[in-house]
Amino acid sequence: MQCSKNAIQNILAKYLFETFQGRNPRREYQRKMSKLEDRYILHTLNQNYDLPLRDITNELTVDISETTLRR
Repeated sequence: MQCSKNAIQNILAKYLFETFQGRNPRREYQRKMSKLEDRYILHTLNQNYDLPLRDITNELTVDISETTLRR
């Protein structure tokens, strides 16, 4: 083989050759908000599209950050 020792070590560390699987799948996180709350937030955003995000955040009854609203 024409590869370095470091490349082979990386491959051996990455794969489990007994099962031929790669790394573990990504962790699934539980949602903190329900779909109903998501719809409420979208409805409020659509109604107040001309207001700054901090004002919309204050209007919402759901505890949510400006960063989440931007997303």
